Amino acid sequence: MDDVWLLQHTDSAQAAFERFKLNRRPGRHLAFVLIRVALTPLVVTIAGGAATAILAFARPYYVNRILQWLQQDPKLRDPADGLLILLAMLAAGCTFGLVMGVQLFYGRRVGLQVSAALMAAIYAKALRRPVGVVEAAQLKNKDAGANNAGDSAFSATSGPETSAVSLMTVDIDRITYITSYISDPLMSIPLSILISLGALYAVLGWSSIVGIAIIAMNGPITGYMGRFMHRNQEKLMKANDKRVSATNEAITGIRIVKYFGWETRFEERIGAARSTELSHVFTGFALWTISTLLAYANSILCYFATLASYTLVAGNTLDPATAFTAVMLLARVSTLFVEGPHMYLWIIRALVSLDRIARFLDAPEIDNPIETATCAATNVPTPSSPLLPNAILPSSASLSSAATAGANINTTDTLLGFTNGTFRYHTTAVDDATGLPSPVTFPETHDGSPATSVFELRDLNIRFLPGCLNVVVGATGSGKSSLLLALIGELHRVSGTVHRPTGPAAYTPQTAWLHHGTIRDNVILSDAGAAGAPAAATGARPLDAARYAAALRVCALDRDLTLLPAGDQSEVGEGGVVLSGGQRQRVALARAVYSPADVVLLDDPLAAVDASTASHLMNEAILKSLRGRTVILVTHAVGLALPAADYVVVLAGGRVAAQGTPATLAADLPAGLPPAVADALSATPVVAANHAHTHHHNHRHRPDDDQPSNTDADAAPTGQLIADETKATGSVKWEVYRTYFAAAGLTLIAFALLGYVIDQTLAVASDG
Repeated sequence: MDDVWLLQHTDSAQAAFERFKLNRRPGRHLAFVLIRVALTPLVVTIAGGAATAILAFARPYYVNRILQWLQQDPKLRDPADGLLILLAMLAAGCTFGLVMGVQLFYGRRVGLQVSAALMAAIYAKALRRPVGVVEAAQLKNKDAGANNAGDSAFSATSGPETSAVSLMTVDIDRITYITSYISDPLMSIPLSILISLGALYAVLGWSSIVGIAIIAMNGPITGYMGRFMHRNQEKLMKANDKRVSATNEAITGIRIVKYFGWETRFEERIGAARSTELSHVFTGFALWTISTLLAYANSILCYFATLASYTLVAGNTLDPATAFTAVMLLARVSTLFVEGPHMYLWIIRALVSLDRIARFLDAPEIDNPIETATCAATNVPTPSSPLLPNAILPSSASLSSAATAGANINTTDTLLGFTNGTFRYHTTAVDDATGLPSPVTFPETHDGSPATSVFELRDLNIRFLPGCLNVVVGATGSGKSSLLLALIGELHRVSGTVHRPTGPAAYTPQTAWLHHGTIRDNVILSDAGAAGAPAAATGARPLDAARYAAALRVCALDRDLTLLPAGDQSEVGEGGVVLSGGQRQRVALARAVYSPADVVLLDDPLAAVDASTASHLMNEAILKSLRGRTVILVTHAVGLALPAADYVVVLAGGRVAAQGTPATLAADLPAGLPPAVADALSATPVVAANHAHTHHHNHRHRPDDDQPSNTDADAAPTGQLIADETKATGSVKWEVYRTYFAAAGLTLIAFALLGYVIDQTLAVASDG
């Protein structure tokens, strides 16, 4: 890429996105924002469209002049006049080509800037969008079974209608296409039609009005067809999203699909989605074909009626100048009538895509600002204690799925928890007052409880102990995972206060997040060495080899690394596809252990491993390596976690059923606790709260200084899953064409070629 020139700064994605953010306002239509993003090239390309529309009629004008000159008496013809007309025609043709090139260039710049701005906006929105977003359509489903949403971060995720992948591929491509040729529907086609009709009136007189009347009669039919196309296009895009979603689901879980022999079922599911999509594609082409046929028929009828009225009704005689000029103008009108429906069909497609992107960009975001309260290390408030003064903090982006680097802030000086907090999953329902997406207001029953199937957390009053192990337990669907999502700002805060840490934090979800890279890349993440560059070059912290090796050891990854072809340099694939579920979870846990985060949120990391591995992770990783940090552990392994916990929160139906130290809860077991929790608390010794922890609140624990030999920083990476891309030089080989032909099918190709030949033959015959 060194031999490719850089784009102008105004065409770069950064500059386009900055203009997008500058002009984006609540209530302002997205189309207006995009106009402001690419205003300069848009004005130039529209002006170029007007110029080309005018210059396109230079040819019929000069043809008329030449024919009139030829119809003169040879004795009266001046050869200089004919030569000047020919030179003027040549100059007009050259000028038309030059202006057309400039128009197309600036049109491409409009498409480039619009595409870059939308791509960056969608990507930035995806990073700010909450994990769980309930589609408005889902709220109408009485059988949604949303009570299970409490323990799954994705049980109420947005539907395929808001897939960022689909928006950044199909929708942006359609918008880019129409914006690159935006001068045609906005200027060239309308102006060309006006000039054509005006020129026809100048040549044929009132007979051209007959053609104008026929055009006017076709208007309602075109509008009716346009509404059909618009509705079909919306259905097509929804079907496309469902097909893409089903395909991605199959690819992401391909190992599970293979293990359980679900290939046929997924093939049927994807095939059904594709069949629905193809039916809408067929309907769209059928509507476009009908629209094109009507345009052709309308143009022919206009051609016939205009000339018939000129000769038969008005009694005029067609001389060569009038006949050839009228034929050229009518051919131009015919072409415009054919191109118009095609172009406006693309406008309909782009408008549908623009509305989809606008709904995605207007969707709810994570709660901001963050509120916190501080407290002394020796006097941690209980849920009944009054709130201390609050302070507004920066964005909640510091609480990310991966540990972020930052200052070494003492965790014992920060209050972590909730006060009178009520939370719901976000929704795409629209507020009638503002016209913007907002959380739905749910009616309440006679006893004050919400009459809704959408899960929510209510009346949360929790103070997690800083520098200690806090365990959150409860039955499936009680809201344990949702509690962590509320803490990091991923749920809509209806009321109350969230107290979050100011320092770096690490969050490990139930479904481990892994990127396509080596195991080392996924563990150290932001440190130097992940990208193979020195710390000074990347601004990252230097790799702590001893800390890294200890993180692998305590997460029981040593033996797994010996089985992989390149140890910790083995690539895991997107989402860790080559690893088992337990291995993925342990790699994510190792990332949290290695990180410098003061607060660690763990969403059931023991669920994906066997009993012996779970015991090892609990003792070595959570109790030892994370000692001194504030750990909030969500788990179903109550037998392992509760005896070692310093503080326990029991959830039931989205509410706090009980909380306190294990000793306090064991001394007076609350009623209604899950049997497993009650049994574990009953078996907990009175001194369990101080089992073996020595909480040095101003000391960050450093893992042991041992390192397996197969994690040497200089180990050669040999476990690549995907080979480096290469490029071929020279002409394209026939094998490539043969592959394309075989994939498309020779019968289909032959049919397409035959159709093209017939089309061109009929076009030549009609021109003759």
